Amino acid sequence: MQRHSKDIDPRDMLYDRLKAAENLEDITKSVEEYHRLNDRAYETYTLSRRTRTVCHEGCTHCCNLRVYAAPFEVLLIAKHIEKHFSAERRSEVLSALETHVAALSKITREGHVRMNTPCPLLSRGICSIYPLRPFRCRAYYSLDIASCRFLFDNPTFEGAVGTTDRGLTAKWDDTIAWVFSIFENRGYDTSDVELGFGVLRSLMDSTVEKKFVGKQKPFEGLRIYLDD
Repeated sequence: MQRHSKDIDPRDMLYDRLKAAENLEDITKSVEEYHRLNDRAYETYTLSRRTRTVCHEGCTHCCNLRVYAAPFEVLLIAKHIEKHFSAERRSEVLSALETHVAALSKITREGHVRMNTPCPLLSRGICSIYPLRPFRCRAYYSLDIASCRFLFDNPTFEGAVGTTDRGLTAKWDDTIAWVFSIFENRGYDTSDVELGFGVLRSLMDSTVEKKFVGKQKPFEGLRIYLDD
């Protein structure tokens, strides 16, 4: 019997696809399909728990937080930009990424955590790479918009604010750990890299893709912050 897409376990699909992947294009298609299946699964899950997040298009409070991503994530974003953005949009993104990375070189890692830094991939208040946003962006959700505003207005605040759905948080933690373990088991590097820096390097340096596909560490030893 043929299985319908809604019956396919996203993890099984990703594992099988990565096992057969021969290049970055194969990996890209695998992760894109995983996101489609996983998004539907999470929508069903939140509905079943009657969990209502307040996240919506145009709300960018959390898009000012520091974001780390794995090499496969930044490479997929870079390929998406190269393939789907017009020359004008690519130029705008490159300029924003260069400005972002230049700013990072003048601050420390701790300093980045304690300040609002707009994501360079935002375009007029909208995420320009939303279908391929990193897992850490996907896992970040809010049940209370007032908490988002408070943390945005007080970036140095270190306490807990607002409420969370423990089940949803645990499910996302498990999802991220599982997906990264699949890549690691296939020999791919999953070391964190700052999102803007990683995307810019991937767009400007062809050796990043070659190193990743060759199962090396494409961002190892590169300086990002003032204290690196």
